[in-house]
Amino acid sequence: MKSSAEPAKIFVQANAFYFANVRLRGNDMPPAHIKVFAGPSLVLSAFASELYFKCLQCIERGRYDKGHNLKNLFRSLSPATRKRIKEKWDADIDRNAGARELIEKQFGERIPADLDWALTAGARGFEELRYSFDPENANSKFFLTELPRMLREVIIEMKPEWSPQ
Repeated sequence: MKSSAEPAKIFVQANAFYFANVRLRGNDMPPAHIKVFAGPSLVLSAFASELYFKCLQCIERGRYDKGHNLKNLFRSLSPATRKRIKEKWDADIDRNAGARELIEKQFGERIPADLDWALTAGARGFEELRYSFDPENANSKFFLTELPRMLREVIIEMKPEWSPQ
């Protein structure tokens, strides 16, 4: 099912979730609180990503797809937009290799660096992370924390008039 909306309105709402997460993850968080806020932070990241993807859909085709699956939303974008997002992802992965290594040590498993793997693993992040207490979601993986920032940057490249002054 598809719906229409003004992309600028979707962008504003996505920004609200994105900046709430930026604030939540701020440098002033005491280390003891990191585990407490990790789940809500990941949910905000997943939802901001979903909204930014839907904004991109509206920019490209005037409507957005219903649903939360991040990989499906990514696949629905034009090849040029997908390529730009992947370029940003690849550049960011190099900058954040140290953080990925720490997570790998903590969980004892390798985390592939490619966007396709991350989108496959975290496709249902918004649904699964909200219910992390459910045993069905015990193996959820979400390594898309920085994706909303990248999507936001791609949108601003397409709509520079939306850039903050």
